[in-house]
Amino acid sequence: MSIHSWNAPNNSDPIKYLQRYCVRLNVRVARHSALRAVVDNESSDPTLVIPCTALVDTGAATSGIELKIAKKLGLEPSGFSTRTTADGPRMLRQFAFSIAFGKQMEFDVADGLGVDMAAAKIDAIIGMDILARCVLVVDGPAGKFSIQHRRPDASAHI
Repeated sequence: MSIHSWNAPNNSDPIKYLQRYCVRLNVRVARHSALRAVVDNESSDPTLVIPCTALVDTGAATSGIELKIAKKLGLEPSGFSTRTTADGPRMLRQFAFSIAFGKQMEFDVADGLGVDMAAAKIDAIIGMDILARCVLVVDGPAGKFSIQHRRPDASAHI
């Protein structure tokens, strides 16, 4: 089982830091593993990996990536989905991509969403489609969180 941990910066109040910045991760976004061998056009690199900042969002059913990241990866929308967002119902493009963090955690997202969060300086959202396969521990007073990937065959305690 892989574990990824994070601590608030040393000179910050951990609680205020988490309130302001939420739980964010440095991640790597790439094409869905099934699409890496496919080159859609001459300008896309199927092996391209883009470092990003992701927001861990337990209120999001589906993970998503910023539209500019999808464009850089040469992804074409696989469809559209109407989702309720903080701004109300929105028609969003769907993309297939992967998000990786830590040393050995990579998750393929078949019907991820294209989102516009550039103003918040967030490139990706890690939603419950990924988090449901993990153990997420947030220790607010200590300003720490950890994510542990639990394989489907591992015993789970509820």
